[in-house]
Amino acid sequence: MKGACEYMGQYGVFINYRYEDRWMAVRIYDYLTAKGFKPFMDGYGLRQGKYAKELLKLVRETPYFLCVLTPRSLLNLRSDDPEDLYFCEIKTALNCTRKPIFLAIADYDFKMPEKADLPKEIASLFDKQFYRIDDRMTNFREKMEILCTHDIQQSVLDKHHVDNLLEREKGLANVFIAARSDIERDDGIASWNNRFGYSFMQSVEKGNVLPKDSKVRHINMCCYAASIVFAPDKDKVDHHAFDSGKAFKLFTYMMSDPDFSMSLIINKPYSISADDAIASNKLGNSSFEDNPRAVFLCSYAYISGLLQKPPYQEAWRERRFDFFLTDTVMPFAYFQVQYKEPWAHLDHIKIDLYTEGITSNEERRSMTIFKADNPMLYSFLESHFNHIRTRSDRVTGTSVPDEHEKWLADWNSYLQRRTK
Repeated sequence: MKGACEYMGQYGVFINYRYEDRWMAVRIYDYLTAKGFKPFMDGYGLRQGKYAKELLKLVRETPYFLCVLTPRSLLNLRSDDPEDLYFCEIKTALNCTRKPIFLAIADYDFKMPEKADLPKEIASLFDKQFYRIDDRMTNFREKMEILCTHDIQQSVLDKHHVDNLLEREKGLANVFIAARSDIERDDGIASWNNRFGYSFMQSVEKGNVLPKDSKVRHINMCCYAASIVFAPDKDKVDHHAFDSGKAFKLFTYMMSDPDFSMSLIINKPYSISADDAIASNKLGNSSFEDNPRAVFLCSYAYISGLLQKPPYQEAWRERRFDFFLTDTVMPFAYFQVQYKEPWAHLDHIKIDLYTEGITSNEERRSMTIFKADNPMLYSFLESHFNHIRTRSDRVTGTSVPDEHEKWLADWNSYLQRRTK
């Protein structure tokens, strides 16, 4: 099998990173691609032999080398470990005549290890200047813009015959696609910590959060059932996705914030869209394998119950929480987060593809699109959500579905059979 670097020809920027920092490397990759700088990042993990030699050859041949530094990436650097490609790539770059670029993702008190603590082959790393992006990403665009302006020159890329992708691939960059389990894990780009803030999530876990602590002003959500958010019981959520009620706690706290609002769209329990999801095995919820229809009945029953209790009841009456039912056949789940100032630059949309034959949420392919990085695609997807919302039925205090009583009766009947 050919290595990744045999396919694409000359690159402009080689991105060096530890695998656990891949979410950050992908964000940098997307930004540089949007600038037309044709970056390269190893997406195949650590491999040895010919592939490792190709990577180091690419480090030497690529005009720019960008190293992603984090406190953990610099731990246990060993010159006697030939399998540590992160170290080998840095060593190779420092031995080249080209100027490497260093980008530190860390708190404000981050310091480079002492020269004596670094392997002698890369000891000069101690003397290098680096850009620092805080671990909450609040200054990401600012630092990346400075980096792209002052450290990467188009004339150098032209000299090395690097294609400028800005025009040829405009609008195609800034989309991170991976398994949903990878994108939502603790260090993933769409983890709860990254999207809502580590300290806020810690407060949610401890139960001492204040509404004003939330950075989020609005969420748009469109999916089959939203079980993990509104039906937090272990026996109602796919075992791969169950989070011990973390998402439910998070949304309950945010709903108490008078400055927070949300629009939720789910499928009607008996509809063409629900039939399609069941027939094509798109649900990915192992908790209802005995009756997939119960996924939709469960969510409707749980959400209907929440609307009668605080804080959802108040938010619903104040039109801060809008609940819609649709029979539209959905190609994907849609999760849009819009932030308060000064975090508006983090506005993004996460898409989970509804693929046929899915047996678990863990297998879904997901992507994250940031408004600041890819406004055209972001706007397209936002319009798609708004279109579905205009064709959906809004549930209000005076307007409930005609099938309301039947759906609740069918859900209760299912529960009775299940407990026997």
